[in-house]
Amino acid sequence: MQKVVLPFECTSIPNRAFKNCVNLKTVEFTPCVNSYSNKSLIIDNEAFYNCYSLSSILIPASISTIGKRAFMNCTKLKHVEFGNRKVLSKNKTIIHYDPPDLIRLNGIGDEAFKNCSSLESFRIPDFCYVVGSSSFMNCT
Repeated sequence: MQKVVLPFECTSIPNRAFKNCVNLKTVEFTPCVNSYSNKSLIIDNEAFYNCYSLSSILIPASISTIGKRAFMNCTKLKHVEFGNRKVLSKNKTIIHYDPPDLIRLNGIGDEAFKNCSSLESFRIPDFCYVVGSSSFMNCT
């Protein structure tokens, strides 16, 4: 499996859902019609652990929690962005990057991005109150 498309309405990516999917390169959420969701998204513990080929992910602004070791050992992960793919017309979508004050992420679990050695940048949103121990260890 190289690509996963999750519904925009998804509220949880459970523990170890894609753990050891070493060929997974892309995770996308379906484009949203409305500009904002009132449901919170949780990426649970080890959801993408050891997904070595994963290179980028666009996480909806409705994210509330990134669990422990959620992206640990995703060594090709370069970009983690917060926003949504939005429908403009029948055949056109755009990527809308949400301003930091709209992103609901309030916690990043221990070792969440540990050993993501290709991670180029990660902007911690304004209302993120918890960054777990070793969350970004060995990110060069």
